[in-house]
Parts: sequence; C-alpha cells; structure tokens
Amino acid sequence: MLIKEIKPNMLVDQLINNDYSNWTSEEAHELVDFYTELSNDTYEDVLVDPDVIGLTWFRLRDLKDARTCYDDITDMESLRNNMNVIECSKSLLVSEFE
Repeated sequence: MLIKEIKPNMLVDQLINNDYSNWTSEEAHELVDFYTELSNDTYEDVLVDPDVIGLTWFRLRDLKDARTCYDDITDMESLRNNMNVIECSKSLLVSEFE
C-alpha cells in the first residue's frame, strides 16, 4: 500500500472535488478538522481516503432529518451519543462510531 502525506488544504480540495460526494467548502474544512483533531487526540497518524469519507459520512439538513433517518434519535444529545457529529452552518455531518 502506498501512503502519501498531504497538507490539510489539499485534502479539502480533494473532498470538494470528489466524484462520489459534493461537500461544501465548509463541510470539507470541518471534516479535515475532525480528522486532524482525532490524530492530535490519539497521538497517532490517521489514514484518510476522500472516497471512504464520502461513503462513511452523511449530510443531514437538521435534527429533524436525523430523527427521520434514525429511529432512536430524539435530540442532539442522543445523536451525539450514537454517532460522530459535525455541526455546520447549514447541515449536520454524521458518521457511525468505528
């Protein structure tokens, strides 16, 4: 396997231009920040693939949208207890815990 280290701004560009998802600039920056913080918190390198991010993270419009998609979600706290959540100005990005 070939591993290539890239700068955060390059990953943002790859996410925005990914054929499998259409992240906004804000969402792409927030996703990169999420993985940067994860790496800093765990003191480990994090392998990130833009295609996999597009398959594991989902955009929801709001909490109402989350309740429609997930039966056990009642409020923001229950969403955060069950999933990774990134709040953006016009969306929520969610991913199941790994």
